[in-house]
Amino acid sequence: LEDGFWYKKGYAAFRDDIKVFLALAKKHDIKVKFVLFDYLAVTEGNFGMTKAETDTLVRDFVVPFLKEFGSSADSAIRTVELMNEPEWILNPNEVPGGVGSKIRNRAPVGKADYLYFVEQLSRAIRQHGSKELKVTIGASVHKHQVVTDPAVRPFVDYYAFHYYPYMGPLEGWLARLPNDKPFALEEYPTGARPQYASLVQTPAQYTAIAARYGALSAMAWQWHSIQW
Repeated sequence: LEDGFWYKKGYAAFRDDIKVFLALAKKHDIKVKFVLFDYLAVTEGNFGMTKAETDTLVRDFVVPFLKEFGSSADSAIRTVELMNEPEWILNPNEVPGGVGSKIRNRAPVGKADYLYFVEQLSRAIRQHGSKELKVTIGASVHKHQVVTDPAVRPFVDYYAFHYYPYMGPLEGWLARLPNDKPFALEEYPTGARPQYASLVQTPAQYTAIAARYGALSAMAWQWHSIQW
């Protein structure tokens, strides 16, 4: 839902694709983390994250989606991520280069609207989804407060952190994170720009570091040809 397309076309525009995807996942015993939103839906799409828009999202997309695909204990979906990297909608002027240069001059989303979004989507998932569903938010580890904020913590089951070399040494961040919930290292890089080359490690090394600090899992990520 990266570009907010659902907001124009509605749930029906995605239903068939979701149905096929989840049927394949179930057939091959693949467990799915379903990411509802990317920050680009707000910054480059047509979703403003006002309270009225959040209410419409919950009513017209989240609830129908959960009732059809997330309410059964044998659903392939095991986690629902409310949003990928919401830190950039709260602080658009801080988005890293090459990722969202178009958004830097946009007005930030207010914290009250963000908290309302988190609470309403999380409550809908817990009300209409299966008991097995976990809720999280994907956040850059150096901006972890968007998910570790005391106002957000009650609405997630675990923390999902993303790391890239421009953020500084990974171990330094993992050592200072709150330990009140489990966490996963859900993005680490497969490459980096020359100025960060000394900080890049192998997948085995990233996995070992994450394990040392008690991570549930560690997953590599490389978007197109961007080098971090």
